[in-house]
Amino acid sequence: MLRVWCMRYQTLWALIWLGVGGLLGTSTPSFAATPSAANQPASTETSTQTPGAAAKKDPAKKQRAAKKAKKKTKLRPVWNRDLGLGGYTGSWGNMPYLGLRGAIPLSPYLAMRLSLSLFFATQREPIISYTSLSLGLLVRLPTLFSFMRHYAVTRLDFWPLWNIMNINPEITKISERPTLGISILVGMEIFLVNSLSFVLEAGFSSGMIIGFAPIKTQFEAFGFVMQSGLQMYF
Repeated sequence: MLRVWCMRYQTLWALIWLGVGGLLGTSTPSFAATPSAANQPASTETSTQTPGAAAKKDPAKKQRAAKKAKKKTKLRPVWNRDLGLGGYTGSWGNMPYLGLRGAIPLSPYLAMRLSLSLFFATQREPIISYTSLSLGLLVRLPTLFSFMRHYAVTRLDFWPLWNIMNINPEITKISERPTLGISILVGMEIFLVNSLSFVLEAGFSSGMIIGFAPIKTQFEAFGFVMQSGLQMYF
């Protein structure tokens, strides 16, 4: 009897609630409402997408960033990555010469350079006078422009060397064996393209001051050094 009465009471209460709700414009009771949005799981679109995912999915943005980084690197090669090779011409004292040199990177601000020069005698019948080998240390200096680099060089010069087939017997008048000198120069590189630069250097040479045999003409070729050429980077 009690059970029947409770069922009737519950039905009556539901009908009264629905009637009052219809008149007042209220929603259905909480026990009849659907689960709230707060209890529902977030949509896949909202839950899985993160702020960084959109940037990672943008291939055009990644390509632009990579291109910009590559362009910046090529415009300003640094010595701890790029090997250099170049030719040059100049004058040492009163003697003209042609040469070939290579740069070996040691750090972003240091490089070692090995140079081979062919000196020409200033005679009525020009011939190759002798060969010189130079080992130098380059120190990169600050610059304000991306297409220009400044540096200073201190180098040891071994000359005369390799009088092959006795091309110039006059070498023996200087020394029977190679002699040693010191040169100090400052240089400037202007990049014409990404990996090619025009080089201009100037400085002073101490001449032949130390020899492995007696130097018959002391301080030969002491004076001003001027040279220019092209340098390639790989």
